[in-house]
Amino acid sequence: MANLIFNPTSGMWVNLDKPGGRVYFVGGGSVAAKGRTGSGLSASNDNDGLTPERPLSTIQSAIGDCTAGRGDTVALLPGSIAITAAITIGKDDMTLTAAQPVGARQYPNVTISTATDVSMLEINANNVTVDSIRFDDNVTAATAGTATIDVNTSDTGEDFSGVRILNCWIDQAGMTDSDRDGITLGTDASDGALAALVEGCTIIEAGRNAILINVGSEHSTVRNCKIYDVADVTLNGVKVLATSCTIEYCDMLTSGADGSGCIYNGVAAARMVANNNNLAAWGADTACIIVANTATQRTHNNHMTATAAGNFVNYITDNTTPSADTGFENVFAATSGITVFSNSTDDGS
Repeated sequence: MANLIFNPTSGMWVNLDKPGGRVYFVGGGSVAAKGRTGSGLSASNDNDGLTPERPLSTIQSAIGDCTAGRGDTVALLPGSIAITAAITIGKDDMTLTAAQPVGARQYPNVTISTATDVSMLEINANNVTVDSIRFDDNVTAATAGTATIDVNTSDTGEDFSGVRILNCWIDQAGMTDSDRDGITLGTDASDGALAALVEGCTIIEAGRNAILINVGSEHSTVRNCKIYDVADVTLNGVKVLATSCTIEYCDMLTSGADGSGCIYNGVAAARMVANNNNLAAWGADTACIIVANTATQRTHNNHMTATAAGNFVNYITDNTTPSADTGFENVFAATSGITVFSNSTDDGS
């Protein structure tokens, strides 16, 4: 998480993770003015934003003040910020964080909310970090292919690498549409999000895929995330359409339509690795891990529960060499659970 401290020598705030950059604060309402008890200074884009006592009022204005490649940070003061247009980050080495960061899966004290049909945050740059922010996505009619956080929407044939999404909370429980992903990494083979990291995040009631690792986003990792489907709408917990990706130490429960799963491995010769996850296939036709035609993987030490034995690791056609799966599994249906060890199936149901 971002490590913000005040340097009394320079009189400036510093992010120790990126010590060469400036820190710009954003807040709503009034904050206490330094040395003036009981008084306050309204957040305004006329302020310089360099201290919590002189915050800017909009995130996009703070991003505009940042310098690409310097390691600048936009720090959000506690509270809620409503947006009607996508927040866009197009500058390398930037950080967007809560001023008081939280740990993995913890509830942030900063909320960005929208009821507008937009991807809430679009990242089109390298080495961008997003940390400790709650995204409250309440759109009623989403455009297909949009996401709460969307990495590489530029469609310029350029890959962006090193994006990190840490300890964020994505809440789509207020949505009434099934076309919205939680986090999308990359667009296609020419517009990928290489070596991205999603870690410590919580995604509740994703309208489609909680996390989509799209074509061209090789070597990406999803680690220590909680993905929870409450009302049978989440299609997949993590859908992988890129090669050489890793999913580890996550807790997932999905219960969507037939053909959905906690993890969906859907690209030829994927070489996906999935280790040490707790996976619950809650729906009758939902699987813990689905493997599409010609996809390959190695999985081990995953704890899985499902309604039927065929809903653990389900290969759509054949178990593609050199795939191998070793997990701990239990079937639960109308009677007490039946323990199963490493039960992969071909086109199970």
